[in-house]
Amino acid sequence: MPFAPDQTEDLIYKIAALHKQHKGQTPAQAALHYLEYSHKMDLYGLDLHQVKDAENKDILLGIGAAGISTYRENILINKFNWPKILKISYRRNKFLLRVKPAESSSFESWVTFKLPDNKAAKALWKITVEHHVFIRLRSADQAKKRFSRSGSKFRFTGRTLHQARTNAAAPQESNKAKTRHSLGSLFHRSKTMNYSLLPS
Repeated sequence: MPFAPDQTEDLIYKIAALHKQHKGQTPAQAALHYLEYSHKMDLYGLDLHQVKDAENKDILLGIGAAGISTYRENILINKFNWPKILKISYRRNKFLLRVKPAESSSFESWVTFKLPDNKAAKALWKITVEHHVFIRLRSADQAKKRFSRSGSKFRFTGRTLHQARTNAAAPQESNKAKTRHSLGSLFHRSKTMNYSLLPS
């Protein structure tokens, strides 16, 4: 069973030794330990895209919960947090970010990334807008004002993180306020058809 690209016998022996150390865990415990370890990794939770920078060098653009990060050979080069990003757009095969000025500067700056074609730039723009709307805004309606692009019919229609958290908390609060109902009043069971008894 392959665990990694270009795996060696030495790697397989190390995996077997580590597996023995975690013997006796339930699947839930194993999943929790896996998530505890993996969320500390630099590239965890990032949607990575191959782009070229202004110097025409290959880099990875990572879109995640904190913002947009750039990596060269898996080393973090730059990070643009969502609050610092003022505008997200694309033009032809270029993906553009307008960012707030640094403390030492008074001018906003544009950061440009090159992609293979217009379709790739538009797809990256859509993914970035979806991430931003989901993480930063209270409702998807706010995105129409901030990220609408002339000529594009794309609109984010999903729930935001704020809406998901609000909806998750609402049933718990309403359950506390309601009186207990019998199961018979909450559920209605209908008869199922037994298709094997139907005439053919």
